[in-house]
Amino acid sequence: DFAKVWGSGATCGTGCVEDICSTAAQEIGHTWNRLDHVIDNKDPMTYFSFAGRKYYQNSPTQCGSDCVNGVSPFNQTCTGTNKQEHDCICGGATQNSHNVVMSLFGAGPGNPPVVTISSPKQGDNVQPGFPVVADAVDNYMVSNVEVRIDGELVGTLTKGPFVFNAPATLADGTHRVEVTAYDPHNSVGKAMVDVYIGAPCEKPSDCSQDTDTCVGGRCVPGAGVQGGLGQPCTGNTDCASGQCATDGTAMYCVEQCAVGDCPDGFGCTVDEGATMGVCWPGFDDGSGGGCGCESSRGGPVSMMLLFGWVVLVSRRRGRR
Repeated sequence: DFAKVWGSGATCGTGCVEDICSTAAQEIGHTWNRLDHVIDNKDPMTYFSFAGRKYYQNSPTQCGSDCVNGVSPFNQTCTGTNKQEHDCICGGATQNSHNVVMSLFGAGPGNPPVVTISSPKQGDNVQPGFPVVADAVDNYMVSNVEVRIDGELVGTLTKGPFVFNAPATLADGTHRVEVTAYDPHNSVGKAMVDVYIGAPCEKPSDCSQDTDTCVGGRCVPGAGVQGGLGQPCTGNTDCASGQCATDGTAMYCVEQCAVGDCPDGFGCTVDEGATMGVCWPGFDDGSGGGCGCESSRGGPVSMMLLFGWVVLVSRRRGRR
């Protein structure tokens, strides 16, 4: 095969490179615990053609594909509809090429799937039973996609479209939606958003709990409770929102916002070019909510400095 490819003098294209790689993987595989040929055309241990990239398959696969006139290279009688199946040279009818390689070398870093959640969006106000729409792509293939709400498994799909429904029994409050995708090599990709269930609020008095305040139409723990908006923090776990921010001097629990979303005493700081920011104590975002010693708005330079200083310690975690 190598002589045929390189001896022709032709330019080697993508398909040619894939063929060279799969041929090399097959010949090397024969030296690893005597891997046999198989009939799955997606596995490099096969003689059957495959249009894409071949990977050692993580499944019990029938040995074969190498029979000539109904006889294997080790003089076994071949069976099956096309007379290309036989027992594996190490015993049994099947082999798991992936498991053999894993047992010898362990797992490599892999290329995890890339996951995006198109609905709901971060911070959306939703109803119980809301749909979750996600997309997952991988350089090889996605084997399955899982959705969890607040850590509880909601559903699993092995092929797209990846659309799920949240439980209709979810209570009011903030909930974490997490979508996890796996490829056949168990590389993992994740995406997550936090959503809110409950009647949208316009002011703190609309919230059912006196200790809550209203941010962007959702009721969240206010300044009077531990971990509430504007409370001092040292890390994300100190905050009900899972979001602790600093301006380089002070650190406070914050909530995601757009300009005008924050309650009295707070303003929404938004980085230049961004659409969402965080509610910061005493900051004046021009909507009339901010007040106190830090409330006066400076010129463009001072505003940009503040935007540059406020950084999230890490991604927000939803309140349970």
